[in-house]
Amino acid sequence: MAPDALLNNLLLDYDPYETPGGRGDLEAAQGEMAKSRYDRDHDGVCDAPACSGLLSLARNDEPTIPRLAKIVADNLRRIGIELDVKAVDPDTYFGKVSLPQSRLPVVPALGLLPDTLNGTGLFSVFYGPLVGGPPGSGLSGSLVGATPHQLGKWKYRVTKVPNVDGKIEECLRLTAGAQIQCWAETDQLLMETVVPWVPYLFDGSIQVVSNRVSRFTFSQSSVFMMPAFDQIALKPGSG
Repeated sequence: MAPDALLNNLLLDYDPYETPGGRGDLEAAQGEMAKSRYDRDHDGVCDAPACSGLLSLARNDEPTIPRLAKIVADNLRRIGIELDVKAVDPDTYFGKVSLPQSRLPVVPALGLLPDTLNGTGLFSVFYGPLVGGPPGSGLSGSLVGATPHQLGKWKYRVTKVPNVDGKIEECLRLTAGAQIQCWAETDQLLMETVVPWVPYLFDGSIQVVSNRVSRFTFSQSSVFMMPAFDQIALKPGSG
């Protein structure tokens, strides 16, 4: 789930859902669906009403995002999950996906950017006390860590959801290498047991600079990949 650089490459070769060529495995997906109560005839395709017409939002300010959402929808359709993908403006999008009350079952193209040099900022979005807080405080739409009282207030029929607060609090008490190891364990816990999201794409950024620049780096605290202005240096005579 986390970029390898944030975990000191501890999970560099970790791939719990590995398939040949990284192309997926429809048969394995159908096998999992066949075990579900939503597949009443156990043929690997969801046939329950809960799998039809699922409202899913995608931002419309970047043309690649609706395309990514369509790819996800096309894949899920093969196991009977039908997404109704709607492209909306960013304000509407973030206003909906950050609220548990929105009841969005699948958000097909939500991206997160780390704002710390380890997993703290990334995994804290699944910290229970942040669920239902101000927009941006946590990935509330996942409901991970929500209390029975909150679920009832938001009119969900389920009364219990997964919780990783204990593991996150353990990591926050640690420092240096021990904390990084703990975040790697949290990553594995979320990928194999809780599974609030499925990472399928890591985005890279390229910054083109003048040949007069002798030193350049990104600001690690900027979610918009801004340059670190205190680290930029020009070649002698290039003022």
